[in-house]
Amino acid sequence: MRLVRYSNLVTFEGDFYVFNQMNGTILQISYDTYKALKNQDYDSISEEEKSFLANRGFLVKDTYDEKAILDLDIQRISHARPSTFSLAIGPTMSCNFNCFYCFEQDFRHKTPPWRKMSKETADQTIKFVQNTIPVSTPLEIIWYGGEPLLAPEVIEYLGTRLQEVGYQFKDNETFIITNGYYLTEKNVKKLVDTVKLRRAQVTIDGPRNIHNRRRPLIDGTGTYDVIMGNVAIAAHYLDSIVLKINVDKTNVEYVPDLLDIIKNELPSNVFPSVDSVATETVENPKFSSICFTAQEYASVYKQYFFLRNDLPRPSLTCSANTESGFGIDDEGYLYKCWEELGKKSVAVGNVWEGITNYELYKKWLTLDTSKYPEKCESCSILPLCGAGHCPNKILFPDHYSNSIDCIPAKWFLEDFLKSYIKKHRNSIEKSITLQRRQ
Repeated sequence: MRLVRYSNLVTFEGDFYVFNQMNGTILQISYDTYKALKNQDYDSISEEEKSFLANRGFLVKDTYDEKAILDLDIQRISHARPSTFSLAIGPTMSCNFNCFYCFEQDFRHKTPPWRKMSKETADQTIKFVQNTIPVSTPLEIIWYGGEPLLAPEVIEYLGTRLQEVGYQFKDNETFIITNGYYLTEKNVKKLVDTVKLRRAQVTIDGPRNIHNRRRPLIDGTGTYDVIMGNVAIAAHYLDSIVLKINVDKTNVEYVPDLLDIIKNELPSNVFPSVDSVATETVENPKFSSICFTAQEYASVYKQYFFLRNDLPRPSLTCSANTESGFGIDDEGYLYKCWEELGKKSVAVGNVWEGITNYELYKKWLTLDTSKYPEKCESCSILPLCGAGHCPNKILFPDHYSNSIDCIPAKWFLEDFLKSYIKKHRNSIEKSITLQRRQ
């Protein structure tokens, strides 16, 4: 018997902990157990403690093959009968913004009149869902684009019709990703009532002047005041709103100022989240120099980990490499990765014919650790990173101009664990030895 390969021993303010990356759990342990695990002196651990640690996946048999278990988990998730089916629907691929780092530059419709999903396509989308997904399976819907709120009537029609034919939306899982310009009280109230909208993600890239420079309307008009006003009102109707802050070297210094604004001016169910502008999403090569490398961004992320402060979890799959998820664009094309909506060259089919590119579709379901880049083979946080959290980059590296990025935990996992412990130490489970001493 031995300690599971992907684990971390942590000391914090005189206490001792062990973290299991395979299942994302943490235990507080005694000094004696900590010392035994660190020195691989497993015989010195009591049988009762061994049993306790083994039942929680911390101690495993010598023959235990971590990568084989990860592969089994990936395949189980990929092919299991879903408890929820995920749909990312783009009612329009048009957008009223002109963000320099938009990854949809090549296929985004940029000028009015805005192209929207037709009623014919919407009706066929309903038929596709009926032919694909049992009506007893709850739906998780992400309204996406383009800018989905350029077509609120399409969202309302699709959501209403899906409910009329018997589908239920999973609680708290009807979600919209929007630039926020049309996240008006009228639109929000209507969508809460008709399609059970519960959550939203809106991007704000800094205080007024910074945001307006980075995320203007197509005609160059600033958008900050409209968005912040909309978010302040919409938060009263939604369960939560995530304010996504896309950072690069030109705006990262303004993040603290923006966080103060969010804290002081917006409701408490508006949560900021810091993310990086990825090099491959920038249309003009001259902008790539302002993007962070993965390691540079890790240092930024470390400063703002407190915004989440959750326990790192295994990252093995997303809906793209499972049988239980599709993206559908405004013309009815089907995709596995919802970030590819509108990019017809990688569509796996359409709502009229179903899956037509079976070779591409099946490749999405072949993910396992053998597909990971060679650099991931010896990675100490492989279950948490899952080769960069992106099955698309793993399976289709030729689609991207840069390689898979390591996640911040590669450099700062111990810091993240200590931050979590500091906030949650009273609720962390204790090993049987510590329980006996209390």
